[in-house]
Amino acid sequence: MPDAPRFRLHLDNVSSKHPVFHMTTAAVDTALAGCPGAADRLDIRIGWDGDGLADALPHTDMLVCARVPAIDLRRHATRLRCVHATGAGIDGMPPLDWLPDGACFTNSSGVHAAKAQEYALMALLMLNSRLPQMVTLRGRARCAC
Repeated sequence: MPDAPRFRLHLDNVSSKHPVFHMTTAAVDTALAGCPGAADRLDIRIGWDGDGLADALPHTDMLVCARVPAIDLRRHATRLRCVHATGAGIDGMPPLDWLPDGACFTNSSGVHAAKAQEYALMALLMLNSRLPQMVTLRGRARCAC
């Protein structure tokens, strides 16, 4: 029985973004380490600033990018099944007429919601217990009691 075709994933980085946003070989290796057997089913390419993207798109099943490329995806990425934008917003993307037929578009909207809720609760508790005032007075060697 022949091997199943590998799913082709292209990660396109923007070099001017902070390194925390870069999708690197090290990050891919870490992710794959937690999914035994996934590496055997995936062909992952990592690009920077759109370099080589035009050549990769005809063979790509999923594109993960910070910015949707200014390439005619309908014509050059007929195999594409999904485009994922790493940001939460969709400014400049609608209408999605650039998306190939049958492909879906996703983004990272909501991924920080739980952490934002935790931060808001923590900030309210700190203000309620007068922690900022205590820190200020401590710096002046005074008691906030």
